[in-house]
Amino acid sequence: MQHSELPPAPPAVLALLLILVLFSMARAQQPQQNHAVSPPAGDRVFSSNIMSVNDLAAPKKARAELHQGLLHCDNRRWNDSIKHFQKALEYYSKYDSAYYDLGIAYLQGNQPEQARETFTKALEINPGNYLAELGMGILLTQEGRYAEAEIFLKKSLAPDPRNVGALAILAFSQLQRGDYEAALAMAQKVHRAEHHLFCFSHLVAAEALINLHREDEAAAEYRTFLDEEPNGPYAEEARNFLASRNSAQTFRAE
Repeated sequence: MQHSELPPAPPAVLALLLILVLFSMARAQQPQQNHAVSPPAGDRVFSSNIMSVNDLAAPKKARAELHQGLLHCDNRRWNDSIKHFQKALEYYSKYDSAYYDLGIAYLQGNQPEQARETFTKALEINPGNYLAELGMGILLTQEGRYAEAEIFLKKSLAPDPRNVGALAILAFSQLQRGDYEAALAMAQKVHRAEHHLFCFSHLVAAEALINLHREDEAAAEYRTFLDEEPNGPYAEEARNFLASRNSAQTFRAE
């Protein structure tokens, strides 16, 4: 049966994952190495319950600039956020969280080289900054450098292997690298978690199963995807596969 593969790097999907993972999930779920006590409530939007030593050492002005930058990120005003993150770093040059956030703003603003530099700087300051590792993994995935991306994505998962967004990106990267067994296993981890924001992982599982010659299971993944996201960007592909499969089965029956 003829079947078109997923595009090598769906920008809309990765951009969505980027925002959801980095702002809605990662900080809320995972601790950082080199951490200290919990911050006061409301100290930072999107903050985790545990902050790094560098976060706690940041002066008030730097934290205020970071806060404003994150608010602009939440509204997708990347250029404005960049200015605030840069200002935060002027106040405190060891602010690895600000470097990370600056990298995200650069990445969303289609400035990958600047993003790479700032993620690298964040990891130089704090090698335990799992978010910078996640950001680097997403950047490399977008560039099609899947083997390198996998290294960073796996490191980002070390503090909490249940980060659904990171798992979804890793599954996609493994699929594109041709490691179908690993991609399937990773996508299934996503499926076992709350994943309504990451329905794309069903397509990753389906593509992996097709390449493993397990088309009945692939069809089931496509049907699940359509149940969860009937109007998604890949809904038509899923319907085409199922229609083609039904036609082939009918032809064989006759």
